[in-house]
Amino acid sequence: MLALGAREEKDPKTLGELFYLCCDEIEDIRFAEAVLLIMELFASTLNKQFLLSEEQIQQFLIRFLNSYLLF
Repeated sequence: MLALGAREEKDPKTLGELFYLCCDEIEDIRFAEAVLLIMELFASTLNKQFLLSEEQIQQFLIRFLNSYLLF
């Protein structure tokens, strides 16, 4: 394990800590933001695939969320 660790620290082909440094720079999105992004993508898909109006999509999403919240 020590040899592997030494190789990773010296080998220019490995990224070493670069991966972790990049991960620290990326802001984590909150759960609510992720759900909102999914719902927006879903609404966009409904609009493109089924040619639904914004009002129809909103009504569908409201019914969908209400049925989920009742369980």
